[in-house]
Amino acid sequence: MKRKSSIILTLNSASAESGFSKEKLRTALKAAGVDYGPGKTFTIKQLLCAFIGDFRHESTLLKRAKRKDAELELELKNNNLIPREDVRDFITSTFLPHVQLVKSMPGALCALVNPSDPQHARAHLDRFVLEFVALKMHLPESAVEGEKWTKAQQSGAPQDSGATQQKETK
Repeated sequence: MKRKSSIILTLNSASAESGFSKEKLRTALKAAGVDYGPGKTFTIKQLLCAFIGDFRHESTLLKRAKRKDAELELELKNNNLIPREDVRDFITSTFLPHVQLVKSMPGALCALVNPSDPQHARAHLDRFVLEFVALKMHLPESAVEGEKWTKAQQSGAPQDSGATQQKETK
């Protein structure tokens, strides 16, 4: 039985035969996952797969994607999946009362924390609440909304509100 002979090309000879630059060949071979270091040789099949793509590999990827889409549609029909909006609404309704409670604490606690300077205590408590709600909990914006934070509250500057007690003047 006669054995098929395959043409083996180096990067230089492949560049000369194809008319493509060595850099373009390197880029295509790298994208195809073919090792293209110095002294390496390539078959015509490897070069074609690098430029055109491997039909078997591409069709396998397409079949996998279609199968995954079909599985997701089946899960959705069987009500095994929860829509993102429902999850967001659940998280918001669950955590919003807690977030509002934490946000109301600086006004209620500032006079207890530092009776001599409640405004200073309020500034630090506001900064803590902002960091806790925004950075630590990673909740959706809808759960954190309710009270809009001003630039002064975000920077920690003292702010006067009806809940803070005024310093007694002697």
